[in-house]
Formats: sequence, C-alpha cells, structure tokens
Amino acid sequence: MLAAGLTRLQGWTAASYAFQGLIAGAFAMLAAGLTRLQGWTAASYAFQGLIAGAFAALLFGRFCLGAYVYHLLKGNVAFANGTCPWSDSA
Repeated sequence: MLAAGLTRLQGWTAASYAFQGLIAGAFAMLAAGLTRLQGWTAASYAFQGLIAGAFAALLFGRFCLGAYVYHLLKGNVAFANGTCPWSDSA
C-alpha cells in the first residue's frame, strides 16, 4: 500500500532508474576502486567527484544523470533534454 499521491514506478521510469543504479554502482565505483588499487589517486578522486556530483545534482537539482544518459542511449534525445530541470517543458 502506497501513501496518498504516490504511484508505483512503471515502464520507462523504472527502467531508467534501474539504469541509473547500474551506472553509479557498476561503472563509477568500479573505476574509482580500480584506479585506487593501481595507485592513480588523482584519477580515483576524479571518479569519486563524478559520483558525488551526480548525487548532488539528484539531491539538490532534481536532475538524474543516469536517467538522462539512459534516454540519450535509447535515442530519445528530445525527451531526455525535456526532462532537465532547466528545460521549459519540464
């Protein structure tokens, strides 16, 4: 049972959020960890900064970088650009 006004994620929304988790968890963290293991601390800090920046954009700006990239990769460029918080169609 969901609280009033909330709906379950369905269709493209659920897939885009799942893809966002994949990007954040699998690629950025893996890159940060592997560069740290190789001793490339500057590159590791850069990847960690990318993760922190994407999280801050989600938290403070209501912009989901992973969902945006998902729609770009699916070929929905106009839709992806329209979901940006600074877009007039958002």
